Amino acid sequence: MLHGSAEQLETLLTRSGLEFDRAEADIPRIEFVGMGSVMVTGGRSAREESSRRNEPVLLLDRCLDPATATAVALASTDATLTDTVVTLLGRARIRVFPVADAPGLVVARVLSMIANEAWETAYHEVATPADIDTAMRLGTNYPMGPFAWSARWSTRRVLELLDALWSAYHDPRYRASHALRSAALDT
Repeated sequence: MLHGSAEQLETLLTRSGLEFDRAEADIPRIEFVGMGSVMVTGGRSAREESSRRNEPVLLLDRCLDPATATAVALASTDATLTDTVVTLLGRARIRVFPVADAPGLVVARVLSMIANEAWETAYHEVATPADIDTAMRLGTNYPMGPFAWSARWSTRRVLELLDALWSAYHDPRYRASHALRSAALDT
């Protein structure tokens, strides 16, 4: 059962041939009845999400393009749920990399920090958002720049990730830029 709007989840699992019913919900997730829920990381650990939901949880890391992704990291509180999801994603030829159950996992954590720095750089008029995106694509060979992936994930989701990471670590790297916060509130 797909709860809420979960583009990445829906795309990844549809590629595996999975069909599901839909239900409205505030928290996007796919429920595997009797096993638990699969969610895309929002910056909390799987253990914390599991405790909040009172059920096993598997978190998938963010990916830039779920339609073409060939690999994804995950953290889970349940081996059976993990095995099920690994099998499903394998059907879609998506390799799975279990990682430590840390807030934000890997891609979401790193790219949200980079996006935050990009927003701060543009805020201080060091460069325009378009110039920053171009520099990141050409200089680091990223498939898109930080403003493009902020738009793809939504500035609100990037902000939620950073706020959750800030709450977990109180590390200045995760303190959201004023410009990012303003942009997220405007959407």
